[in-house]
Amino acid sequence: SPVPRELELLKKEGERIRVLDGQVQALASAMIDTDEVVKQLRIQPKFLTVSQWDYLQKLTDRVYKGASKRLALRFPQLTPADSQLCMLIRLHFSNAQIATLIAVSPASVSQQKFRLKKRMIQADGRLFADGETLDGVIGSC
Repeated sequence: SPVPRELELLKKEGERIRVLDGQVQALASAMIDTDEVVKQLRIQPKFLTVSQWDYLQKLTDRVYKGASKRLALRFPQLTPADSQLCMLIRLHFSNAQIATLIAVSPASVSQQKFRLKKRMIQADGRLFADGETLDGVIGSC
C-alpha cells in the first residue's frame, strides 16, 4: 500500500533535515568560535562597552540570520538586559564569563536566567513543559 512508502520517505526526509540542522549548528559554532572578539572575550572576559555589545549583536544576527528580531517578536516583554543575556547565551558564553561581561556575580547570572525563563513561560505556557533548556529555547528563536 502507498501509505507505508510515503511514511518511509517522510522518515528519510526527517533524518536528512536533522543531519543538515546539525551541520548548520556546527558551522554557526565554528563562525562564533573563530571570531577574534569572541575568542578574546572568552580568554579574558571584561565588562563590555557599547561598541562591543553592538559588535556581538551584529555577529549574532549575521550568524543566526536576524535572531535578535525573532527573539523580540516571539518575546516582546523581554527587557534589553534579557535580550543581551539571550545573546550571550546564544554565543555560548559560560555563566562565569557572562558574569564578568555584565559586571555581576555568577549567582546573579543564574537568577537572571531563572527570571528570563519565567518571562518566557508567561509568554508561552507550553515552553519548558517537555524538559527544554533555556539554551535550547533561545537557540530555536
